[in-house]
Amino acid sequence: MLPSSLIDPFSICSQCPHPTIEEFVTAHQLVQPQLKEKPWCPTPQSRLGRFLFCFVAELFSFFIIASNFRALARGLYVWTAVTDGLCVLQGMIMTKLMIEDAKMRDWWSITGFTLGGMCGSVLSIFVTKHLWGG
Repeated sequence: MLPSSLIDPFSICSQCPHPTIEEFVTAHQLVQPQLKEKPWCPTPQSRLGRFLFCFVAELFSFFIIASNFRALARGLYVWTAVTDGLCVLQGMIMTKLMIEDAKMRDWWSITGFTLGGMCGSVLSIFVTKHLWGG
């Protein structure tokens, strides 16, 4: 028969004079409870609302990204800088929303992101063709 310390390697700690990690953290209040902050940008709670929100957000995002590529290809310095800044800003905002709200990562949201991205690229081609020419 094996000694109990080999079966349960943590049983040896019960004989130590030192506190467990949980006791140490609790006694020294190392982990403070975090207050639930009010979201800075509340997201829709309905599935259709999240779908539409994500669709429009990604439509805008891919419109900007595709416009950025077209501005780069044409050598338009100001438009390239403007669209670069908008890409970063929109990406950071959406990342923050997705981290803060787990519902923003469901299939309704993912479908909205996907379809919005597709439509945003096509819209960008149409608009920039008329704005900057062929």
